[in-house]
Amino acid sequence: MVGDAMGVDITFPGTPCWNRRDMKNIKIAVLLGERSNPFWTEMKHYYDLLGPLKGFEIECFWPFEEMDEYAQLRRLNEILKLDFDVVVINPMSDQNLTEGIFKAVEKGVRVIDVGEKTHQASVEKARPFYVPLKTVDFYQQGVLGATYIMQHLQELGPMEIALIEGRKEALQSIKRSQGAADTFHQNPSVSLVRRRMANFDRRLAQNLAKKWIEEIPSIKAFFCVNDTMALGVVDVLRPFHGPDEIIIVGVDLIPESVEAIRKGLLNASVAFSTRSVAQLVLETVERWIRGEEIPNPLRSKADWSIKGGCTP
Repeated sequence: MVGDAMGVDITFPGTPCWNRRDMKNIKIAVLLGERSNPFWTEMKHYYDLLGPLKGFEIECFWPFEEMDEYAQLRRLNEILKLDFDVVVINPMSDQNLTEGIFKAVEKGVRVIDVGEKTHQASVEKARPFYVPLKTVDFYQQGVLGATYIMQHLQELGPMEIALIEGRKEALQSIKRSQGAADTFHQNPSVSLVRRRMANFDRRLAQNLAKKWIEEIPSIKAFFCVNDTMALGVVDVLRPFHGPDEIIIVGVDLIPESVEAIRKGLLNASVAFSTRSVAQLVLETVERWIRGEEIPNPLRSKADWSIKGGCTP
């Protein structure tokens, strides 16, 4: 048992004890993804909203630079110099925060990996201070997006489809892309004619869409593994091709996508509740405090949000 004269020793099943002077003021740091992505802005909103309601002190942090995995690690290292009890991480790739996870463990700081995005074999020895928390089934999100596209193209004969992926080692990109590609390949009427990464970047997605539609004007649909890239495709194609001509589907249902669906620009987005994810993370911290076993469920399920007027 570890403690001091003023502290209280809290022992969790299978974990070392956690010394806290005031269990009502657990300090939680949340390391987010790219500031430019509204998805992460929405996540920050719910952490800031829900954390204090549970008596937690919450502070959210952004990577030092956009689209830079190492900048996210540097931010984590800076966070670990501060007095936080728990660090919630959202890794940009499956390896970029591994070093920081072990630094946290050495300091006795609990780490929650939202989405289980770190390569698990690399951090096995970080348990039980490290907990990978599954939130949604990324593969199934890809399946849902591909299924929607095929259902709305099935009467048009052969289907030529393009797939825009995120970053090379980002688990959500890998799984969503795999789910979509596997689903497309099961349909003999579908040809996946283009597939490339755009690093979750709107401008890069714009460039790909412009290039591909010039090369293959017969492309009937784009599936993008996040909404930022899907909106980049919308930027390029919608002035010339309506939603009944080319289907565009994204993932995350960020606020701009809600408006784009309403206006008939974006056909659909695979959505899940960012509020539920933040709630699940905070509930996990509460279970730690109470000394309960930490569950690892697929708690937040993907759900469709499809508005009228956007499908052929």
